[in-house]
Amino acid sequence: MTDPTRELGWALQQLPRHQRAAVILFYYADHPVREVAAILDSSVIAVRVNLSRGRKRLRQILETSHG
Repeated sequence: MTDPTRELGWALQQLPRHQRAAVILFYYADHPVREVAAILDSSVIAVRVNLSRGRKRLRQILETSHG
């Protein structure tokens, strides 16, 4: 059995840098989307797209790792 925290950390490392940064700032650092956009010098729309793609990719990675 694997440690879920370690597995999620590994999965996050598999994301492209911009998706990983958006996911970490939004979900872990609890910043609103507007703040994430400001921190990343990006648009709100780009952050929302990166969050959506990041969640989708994380789901794929975690499902694949569980067979």
